[in-house]
Amino acid sequence: MGCYEHVVDDEITLKAIPYRVKPYIFEDVKTLFEWMLRKKDGIYKQLVEEYNKINRTNFIN
Repeated sequence: MGCYEHVVDDEITLKAIPYRVKPYIFEDVKTLFEWMLRKKDGIYKQLVEEYNKINRTNFIN
């Protein structure tokens, strides 16, 4: 998980998550993303919504 903790630090890589991170990996790191984005109001929710839309998944935000 070490390499995923910095993915949400940069807007470009944050926006690429739905396109580049496989659902089985996203499931494992989504709580890390939530924790890393806790101070950025609404960003985690947006990430999960976009991820679900692009990957046809149903992760809860």
